Amino acid sequence: MTRLFGVLVAAALLAQCSTRGVKSQTAEAMRNEELAVDAAVPMPFGVMRAFEPGVSMPILVKSAHPQYTATALRAKVRGSVILRAVVDANGAVAEVQVLKPLEASLDAAASQALARWQFKPGTCGGEPVAVALVIRMAFTTQ
Repeated sequence: MTRLFGVLVAAALLAQCSTRGVKSQTAEAMRNEELAVDAAVPMPFGVMRAFEPGVSMPILVKSAHPQYTATALRAKVRGSVILRAVVDANGAVAEVQVLKPLEASLDAAASQALARWQFKPGTCGGEPVAVALVIRMAFTTQ
């Protein structure tokens, strides 16, 4: 496995664990942080949030992992970049915004990787719509 991994739905996956231990508490804390950071940044006009009533989430079809930059690797920078991606009605990532930065080169790497992701579009009332997703990409030097 590579030295880094991107986490799209870590909070959801960890919350599905059968035990309510440290992992699920961490997942809940991570999700709360993501929601707070997202709420503090204005939503683009005409874009829906994935958790709004009647809105179905876009489904990931293809992902790309960000590359750890040499500078960040040497400095042993670890942590997460929290991003918002707008998935348009065609399933393409139309806009990427860094909500919580980590380190400039890793922020850029995460943004570039996320821009290459592809989705089956989210819907509202059965029609494809632009939906904003909050995505955490984690970097670790293990």
